[in-house]
Amino acid sequence: MLDEIKEGLAEVSCDVLVIGGGTAGPMAAYKAKRRNPAARVVLLEKANVKRSGER
Repeated sequence: MLDEIKEGLAEVSCDVLVIGGGTAGPMAAYKAKRRNPAARVVLLEKANVKRSGER
């Protein structure tokens, strides 16, 4: 599930929520999904992961 939230509020159900991209965030999300492929894993980042850490 790759939903893009353009404006307003949205509610997303998940089993694992990883807040923050950086270096560790995507790895934590990846490892959570590898450990349990049925888990709904969401990575929450303030910007596109490619631009992680920029303001």
